[in-house]
Amino acid sequence: MAQPRTNLISHVSDKGMETIEIMVHTAANIPLIENNLPFCFVTGQSKLSINSKDEVEKPNATVPIEGQFPVWNDILFVETLEENALDEELYILLIDESHNKNIAEFRIPWDWFTPFYQYHLELNINLGRKTSETLKLYVSLTRKPSALAQKEFKYYGLELLLTHFDNPVSQKLSLYAVARIVPNYLNYKNTFLKSAESSVMFNSIFFPSPAKNNFKAPSFSMEGRPQVTLATRASSIPIWNHSFMFTSKEEKDAMFNEKLDPAIVIEFFTFSKYNKMWSIKNLLGWCKIKLDQRCGNQLQEDVTMAGLRTEDMLIETDGSLVGQASKYLTAETILRMVPEKCPKKTLNLETPGSLSVLDSYYYEDEIRKNIDPVYLQPKFKNRKHDPVKVNPTPRVVHSPRPNEIMPKVVHSARRNEIVSTPRQNGNFLNYLKPNVTDFSNVKIREPDRLLLFQRDDFSEIPIDYRYAFLSYQQPNNTDLEGWIGYYTNLLNAYKALVKKMNEDIVLYRQQLRNLELSNNQLSSKMNNFEDKKQALLKLAEINETDKAKLNQSFIEMKTRIAIKTNENVVLKDQVDRLRRELERRKEAEAEMKKMILVQSSLNNELDLMRQRLAKAYGLEDTVRRQEIVIEKLEAYVKRLNRQRRADNRGSNYFNINNDDFSLEI
Repeated sequence: MAQPRTNLISHVSDKGMETIEIMVHTAANIPLIENNLPFCFVTGQSKLSINSKDEVEKPNATVPIEGQFPVWNDILFVETLEENALDEELYILLIDESHNKNIAEFRIPWDWFTPFYQYHLELNINLGRKTSETLKLYVSLTRKPSALAQKEFKYYGLELLLTHFDNPVSQKLSLYAVARIVPNYLNYKNTFLKSAESSVMFNSIFFPSPAKNNFKAPSFSMEGRPQVTLATRASSIPIWNHSFMFTSKEEKDAMFNEKLDPAIVIEFFTFSKYNKMWSIKNLLGWCKIKLDQRCGNQLQEDVTMAGLRTEDMLIETDGSLVGQASKYLTAETILRMVPEKCPKKTLNLETPGSLSVLDSYYYEDEIRKNIDPVYLQPKFKNRKHDPVKVNPTPRVVHSPRPNEIMPKVVHSARRNEIVSTPRQNGNFLNYLKPNVTDFSNVKIREPDRLLLFQRDDFSEIPIDYRYAFLSYQQPNNTDLEGWIGYYTNLLNAYKALVKKMNEDIVLYRQQLRNLELSNNQLSSKMNNFEDKKQALLKLAEINETDKAKLNQSFIEMKTRIAIKTNENVVLKDQVDRLRRELERRKEAEAEMKKMILVQSSLNNELDLMRQRLAKAYGLEDTVRRQEIVIEKLEAYVKRLNRQRRADNRGSNYFNINNDDFSLEI
């Protein structure tokens, strides 16, 4: 597992730029390459980095690892121009280095990501019939513009730096840390922290056609919005040195709200390998800092703008985290309110002693009054509440941040090389491999020659380490306080350099293992080449005495190739003819469908006409019957009229007009 490059993390991008920070955790179901285990790395790209020929300043590619279930545990940075964010796309590529082959490609529009929200994604892609299982890549992504907000505020967010455990645990562990702001700590603790199902789930996204709704940031809930770190190296004292930033409107509304019960919760999960699925699970313990009015008043003091550190903050656990030599485990963190719109620096631990302590209010009399402390401590403190005091700070010149020790410009082309990797469509990618400091030119000085550091020793210090000493000036001989500050700064610089040297050694060892593996593969290929070469030489010696047979075989093979070529031409013509016949049949089928539709409409009209004709036949019968009735009525009227006339009566009740067949009463 690679050493995380957390010293390169910043909360905002450079002016006019946008950055997507990609934490690459692990992958699963990577197919075999020519029946060999893949030797893959992950790189992040944008249109700007693909089309640009300039060198990138931050790493955007992991180290290659062999296997179908690799664990990179690395962080990448992809940059683009802020003005091109609407048209930009993020490319995440999985590349096999040994065969120089692009295995999988994930493309996501840049503007789909919500700024400053950390996504936890399971990227799925089906590579076709050759593989039965879907390839999965687990990443955490954060889009970071150049400013925390567009409007002006008094505070733009809350920054939390998680450093390490204060005392060792009973066994070496590789741990993830997850920080979140929850609006109601008590409900969250009872619902999630004490549940066996507590985890950080990764949202499944399916490619090559992802849906935009899958990238919509969820609403702020009781679980908050978790932010994860990379896993630490297996150690009895896990070290993160990771800075969290909480900037969303919902999180800022929840902070210091007396109507709620807000808190920052830091959870510790153990690292686990892929098994049918993967997530950050197996909760071992947690610690919390209540964001009530007491904490807010301390953080918003003018004298505490640099930050407040916790002292002996207790880690709550069910017994999974046990101290090696102490009953309790404690962690160290630093908090500060962020008043800058574009903070260029993050919290660091170079001068922790100069920071004030965040009062926990963990007193025996407060506990008796059922008042919860800001954070738990191993034992009670029997003293009254003291205001926040600033420890006296000597006159010192602060040493550079760890990421300032490493120069942004890559000086050595051998150690940091821009590699052009061809993709299948013919484009080229630029990625920066991890930096490993070259110690080959460092000379070890004799102890009796020089006891203290001198400025003329730069020729014996690697270039990457010289920047830590450029700001320090030796004070006057009579300035005792200045000399104390000078040696304090030198000691802090040496500590930072030793830490960086450890990181470089780990990366160097990883690169050494990769080189040994590549060397073994190259040796195997060279041996195979020698074997094939000897076999071909022996075959040439045997056939040298029988060149006539070889020429005859060549002529026969050439004839066969010509025959097969002619057959392929004939087959190609047949295929073209069948394709044209298929197109003609498709057109005829379309015409037939149209005729079927026309016939259907004509059948409907015919049925309607038949119904009308049947009604007409019924009307003719009715008219015929009515004519018979009328004839009978006329005969009856005539007969009655003759009878009346015969009786010769004066009363005329009826007057019949036979010409128009009308009857008047």
